[in-house]
Amino acid sequence: YVHTGITFGSWINRSTEEIQLGKPVLADKELSEIIHRAPTFIGLERIVRYCILRFLASNGFCLHPQLETNPD
Repeated sequence: YVHTGITFGSWINRSTEEIQLGKPVLADKELSEIIHRAPTFIGLERIVRYCILRFLASNGFCLHPQLETNPD
């Protein structure tokens, strides 16, 4: 939907949760399903943060001893 020009930023920006709570009622059922499954900006931020921390930890960067995958 991003590439077709349909905006849904207000749907993923309005929540303080990580995922949508409930399913939006829209005339376009496919858009409703996409919005229902899409994470919010807060959810995206948490996903990216986790990926960056795991990437750093798996490549030998010691951020904190409790984040180590193979603690000694």
